[in-house]
Amino acid sequence: MLQRTGLVPNAASAENKSGTQARCDRASNILRQAASQPNPRPVRLSALARELGVSAGYLSRQFKREFGVSFRSLALRARQAHAANLLESTDLLVKEIAAQAGYRHVSDFSTSFRKIHQMSPTAYRKQVSREQRPPWIFAAC
Repeated sequence: MLQRTGLVPNAASAENKSGTQARCDRASNILRQAASQPNPRPVRLSALARELGVSAGYLSRQFKREFGVSFRSLALRARQAHAANLLESTDLLVKEIAAQAGYRHVSDFSTSFRKIHQMSPTAYRKQVSREQRPPWIFAAC
């Protein structure tokens, strides 16, 4: 059963490479979709591995090999990308965005956001807002 997925090594290494990449891409898409849902539930490596028909350890190694980062890091980046999109495109409060990105505490969200974007969510929103204004607005400042 595991050989059918393309993630288990066999003689056809070229097929395995494309199969592995396809499975990792599918897993990455699942992470992005889950992160973009309102109030997302965390995607567990074990559940994702089960869905793809491989072991969690194997999937974890493949993520590291294909993306250069751990599954956990990729899942965090997906949540943060969704949060950044909400900061850019909505007027929701930071605490509401934190909840929609799956954080229980706004402080955890802010700390995580700051590590990735090197600024607070509020500063990020202000910077993006300023960058999106037409240049003539700045002439009067």
